Amino acid sequence: MLQPKVTTLIGFAVKSGKLLLGEYSVESGIKTGKAKLVILAEDVSLRRRNILQLWCQDRNIAFLVMGTKEEFGKLLSKKPLGLMAITDSQMAKAICKAADPCGGD
Repeated sequence: MLQPKVTTLIGFAVKSGKLLLGEYSVESGIKTGKAKLVILAEDVSLRRRNILQLWCQDRNIAFLVMGTKEEFGKLLSKKPLGLMAITDSQMAKAICKAADPCGGD
């Protein structure tokens, strides 16, 4: 379940254009170093989760697993999606702090 403070911070990230959505955008953000925090839904496959976690660890990007695809979709007024990334370092730190624990930091 998404915590209220985390949903508020993600909303701020959306409004300020500091959020990457979907697999292609997030993978690109990880590879280019643009992503500062990767947030993955709990119901994403274990194989996919492990791959993304390794990529984030290799690049020292914080990684967080919380919520579901349905919750992410509802929060962002989109279809269900399992992957997003925050591109602002201060916003990423605030979300990690609110969601404690946050891996890869």
